Amino acid sequence: MLWCKELLIIIGLIGEKSPALLLLSLLPLKAENLPVGKRMEKIPTICQQCHIECGVIATVNKGKVVKIEGNPEFPLNKGLLCPKGLNYLELQYHQDRVKFPLKKKNGKWERTTWEEALDIIAERISHISKVYGSKSLALSVGTQPRGNYISTYRLAAALGTPNVTNPGYLCYYPSVTAGTLTFGADVMQERGPDIDHTECILIWGANPLNAHPPIGRKMQQAKRSGQAKMIVVDPRKTKHAEIADYWLQLRPGSDDALALGMINVIINEKLYDQQFVEKWCIGFEQLAERVKEYTPERVSKITWIPPEVIRAVSRLYANAQGAVLYHRVAVEHHSNAIQTLRAFALLIAITGNIDAPGGNVIPHYPKGFIGRREITYPQEIRDSKLEKLRIGADRFPLMSGPESFIPRVRTPDLVHAILSEKPYPIKAMIAFNNPVVTTPNSKLVWDAFKKLDFLVVVDFFKTPTAELADIFLPSATWLERNDIADSPYTNYIAARRKVIEPIGECMDDKEIVVKIAERLGKSQHIPWKKTEDLLNMRLK
Repeated sequence: MLWCKELLIIIGLIGEKSPALLLLSLLPLKAENLPVGKRMEKIPTICQQCHIECGVIATVNKGKVVKIEGNPEFPLNKGLLCPKGLNYLELQYHQDRVKFPLKKKNGKWERTTWEEALDIIAERISHISKVYGSKSLALSVGTQPRGNYISTYRLAAALGTPNVTNPGYLCYYPSVTAGTLTFGADVMQERGPDIDHTECILIWGANPLNAHPPIGRKMQQAKRSGQAKMIVVDPRKTKHAEIADYWLQLRPGSDDALALGMINVIINEKLYDQQFVEKWCIGFEQLAERVKEYTPERVSKITWIPPEVIRAVSRLYANAQGAVLYHRVAVEHHSNAIQTLRAFALLIAITGNIDAPGGNVIPHYPKGFIGRREITYPQEIRDSKLEKLRIGADRFPLMSGPESFIPRVRTPDLVHAILSEKPYPIKAMIAFNNPVVTTPNSKLVWDAFKKLDFLVVVDFFKTPTAELADIFLPSATWLERNDIADSPYTNYIAARRKVIEPIGECMDDKEIVVKIAERLGKSQHIPWKKTEDLLNMRLK
């Protein structure tokens, strides 16, 4: 399959017992096929305003997108679209969007060329690396709506630095760590819960109807149709809580105690899947001993949930023929997040709901397809000696050490390293996101970034982080680039088709890193020249 020969979507990729793969051709409706008076091109593509990646149809008139609407043929959102997607053109054509490279001169921005900007970057990065060593360089990356996640780690490998930071230390990464440590996969968020075949939906610290509407809508339909019971654990009364069989308005931060209390009930009342536990689980006796002290009465005092409710929801979850546990990042915004999420994983495991129909299913990519994580952190770019030098590797080995699943630096650790120059100086950064705003204590982050000798920002707008930069490189939006939509949050692989050419001189992030590496004489570390080369590599 070569990129853009046709636009395909592959569905049904979840679990070993998944349905046969279904290929849907989503070729654009050409202008000549439209009625007279509507000579516009309608192009199916995939929104990237969030992780869900809904199918959309972009209407293009004379090279400009004039409308975005949901694609009724796309099986995830089935034509519906949230306000962020419907109103994306406000960002796309906003008057403040930066369309050309900029350089800072005497404290003011002035337009420059890509050639000059890349020359400045190469000269400054080379000098800093020579004086302070390559580990003095750092990169910062976000997630949606950008296509830079894959390419940033490749650029870091080319530069010879282990220091890449990302906000994932307080969202998503704790779940990946807990799930991988427990049963080898992260199955508790959007990709994993088999909502279509479940009898019980346990929503814990999540509000998917607002945050990820297609998932939330599917849950609401399962409950309203009588297919599934619903348990909601949330201090707030969400729309899900309004229709749930049980709403547990727990004390914020007491999620781990509630999970241990549920395990206590399930083990003491022998509601666990004994056959599964005997065949697949290690350490069950130690777990049973550990949770003895977490009786519903004691847990009630910690969580504010009545003991009888703790018992009732434990029985409902354990007795269902297929139950899903779905959480989101609210649970991860806590100092004990990984251990809390490991308790969630244990709930799934001992009830036999791991990789079972109607439970939390381990996803499988089609044979030969290179997934997002595999292309981002391939073994050939991981250097254990270099990774031991990563900031925070000694304090947070599961996140920052050589054996971390998704290697990165906690952004607060990087900020403190810049300010203190310990364990070594950080002198330059290339930021594909806006850490001054997304990191706790913005004033401290601002002070740290002011101390950098050199800062490059790649973005759509002059963000607070960009105001401190020396070079600004304009990034292309998802409407302006080809990509593969295989977010780990959903059960689909689809083609995100470029519908218009980039505005001004904006460029795909995946090609920007190639330009920087080439100018530094390190292009051999990045195995693609154009975006389509990368996409073909992943598909074939």
